[in-house]
Amino acid sequence: MQRVLGVRRVPMEIAFAIILLVSFWLPRFYLSHKIPLDASLFAPASLLNLVLFDLVVLGYFMLPWLVLSLAWPSSRKKNYSIFLVYIAFAIFLAFFTSISEFFFIDEFLSRYNFIAIDYLVYTSEVLRNIWESFPIVPIIAVLISLCATLAWSLTRLRERLSNPLKIVLLLLYACLFVFVNEDRQLNAADESQKEFSKNGFHALFAAFRNNQIDFERFSTTLQ
Repeated sequence: MQRVLGVRRVPMEIAFAIILLVSFWLPRFYLSHKIPLDASLFAPASLLNLVLFDLVVLGYFMLPWLVLSLAWPSSRKKNYSIFLVYIAFAIFLAFFTSISEFFFIDEFLSRYNFIAIDYLVYTSEVLRNIWESFPIVPIIAVLISLCATLAWSLTRLRERLSNPLKIVLLLLYACLFVFVNEDRQLNAADESQKEFSKNGFHALFAAFRNNQIDFERFSTTLQ
């Protein structure tokens, strides 16, 4: 059946990227039920920012794989376990972060920002609160099972990108890391556009780098 549908002809790297992109979009779908949807969210500039942020984060996950696959072909049995572990870990991290962002959106109606960095400082208190508030064990168990299944399925795909194409991708990702900046890209966007365009991973890294937050938006003030 897989041969009939052409599934095995999909390059492993492309299938991996698609799975990661699905995880990136989950918080956006959830956020779309929390903020007013209007045409501005789908304006060319907003969509371009969205694509750029997703590509940068996709690069975070793809770069180690591309480097590993250039150094150690996954077709060799001794390297199979390395790729399997990395793929499973990457998929788990992507989906875990995206699902965790649902709770952040519920509380702050925002993608990850510097408040999330503050939470990491008080890790024990936050983890205890999460453990008491949500069924963590079933969620983690289902997520691990899903990620292990997806990782095993990916390693069964026989098609691979050529080495020259992998090198081109490495160069393109390097350019994206240099030129894509969240503050510059979102400078002219309104709040809804900003939150919809952001990628949770990229927003978290930007918050850590900038070390600041919109005080008026996220703090209660006396009138």
